[in-house]
Amino acid sequence: MLYAGVLAGNAALRADVVPRVATSTEAQRAARAALKRVKAEDRRETTARAEERRCWAELIKRVFKVDGWACPHCNKPMTLRSIVIREPATTKVVSGLLRSTGPPAA
Repeated sequence: MLYAGVLAGNAALRADVVPRVATSTEAQRAARAALKRVKAEDRRETTARAEERRCWAELIKRVFKVDGWACPHCNKPMTLRSIVIREPATTKVVSGLLRSTGPPAA
């Protein structure tokens, strides 16, 4: 877009027509810098809290003194085989697990 007349970039009377942009003061600059520092500290605290989280097995062991990955029947270590979210997947996974634990079909 091209401006002509008083609005043109090099017009002598442009400063009288176009409003001036307010310049930031030192106090405003300091406030913005302090806000940036606070945001950076919040990010560091969030990261530190995420690193402190423990898995459910560790929490069970700390609270109940029970190994969450040990089989309650034979005390051998268990492994995570699947995570089931909704009903159709639940029945499919459970039926597959039941089939795999039984003896082979004749």
